Amino acid sequence: MIESERELLTEHCDLLVSPEAEIIILCSRWTLSDKQKNRLHDLLQHQGLRWKELVSAAYRHGVVTMLFWHLPHRSSLIPEVVLDEFNEFFLCVVNANAVLVKELCALTREFQKQTIPCVPFKGVALSQQLYGEPSFRSTTDLDILIPEDYLEPALNVIRNLQYDSVQPERADYEDLKLPFYLKLTNEHNFVQRRTTLSLDLHWRLLPHGFTDLSTEKVLASTGKLELLGTQLDVMSPEILLHALCGHAAKHGFTRLVWVSDIAEVMNKFGDGLDWELVLNNARAYNSSRSLLLGTYLASVVLEAALPQPLALEIRKTPSLIKLAESLLPPLTQLEEPQPWSVLKEWLFWLELKS
Repeated sequence: MIESERELLTEHCDLLVSPEAEIIILCSRWTLSDKQKNRLHDLLQHQGLRWKELVSAAYRHGVVTMLFWHLPHRSSLIPEVVLDEFNEFFLCVVNANAVLVKELCALTREFQKQTIPCVPFKGVALSQQLYGEPSFRSTTDLDILIPEDYLEPALNVIRNLQYDSVQPERADYEDLKLPFYLKLTNEHNFVQRRTTLSLDLHWRLLPHGFTDLSTEKVLASTGKLELLGTQLDVMSPEILLHALCGHAAKHGFTRLVWVSDIAEVMNKFGDGLDWELVLNNARAYNSSRSLLLGTYLASVVLEAALPQPLALEIRKTPSLIKLAESLLPPLTQLEEPQPWSVLKEWLFWLELKS
């Protein structure tokens, strides 16, 4: 997308943000340009930066590790107490993510032994796939996608690995095999007795209504990722983009880390994608507005290069631009937003599907 088109699309999105919020936004990406580095340096020299509020917002948006990645190089401009907190949190993330990587590889090997197709979703695998560093993103659990037809052998595997359902009424796993339950939701949570590690087992990528992208389609379009000597199947860049936009839409695009992941897919893989095909597939999956909304927010907030086919489609959809504008304040302001009401969630979902 040429710069003039990006300016035309975003000229009405007035991103007047505080210095603290701009620091968070600048750091919420893998690499900084020289211009962005200079801007970050200037911002850090502001007198009276509200570091307590900045740190709180960074936790809320899931980007503390990203700030740690960029800020220590400018340690003379940062209060020692803040650097100490970032250091302590990052070490915790490194240790926790190392456990998650090890367990993900163990689960994958067990599934592979039983010839159960599986694809990790989000978490440490996503961090490695996008950023080449499992600890660039903080995460608390594992998400694995399997076909519904393989649910019973998959449950046997995780039962043998001492995973228990978090819902006592489904402790025997039997309810998980009931057709109405499988249609009602798309995942179920388990906790391992030994480590208290959390596992979300998905048989559909997202709940009904957010995408018609099938598990079979996801599994038919995968690449390889090696972790600790284990070969993992991971989503192709196009499927990953659909998945990330759908997941962020499910939660109202309220966290910067989700927009950052979308931006990184666009920046890292954008040149190799047929964007007309990406858009046409999104229409086929009934999730084109999630895709357009996610990529538009990534362009406005994090300056991701918005491909021309998507830019043209967005320009033809004023209602989508208006919807994006309503989502910008929680992403670009330091103050914690009010939680969404049930009514607001439903209205957003209706806007998403209109």
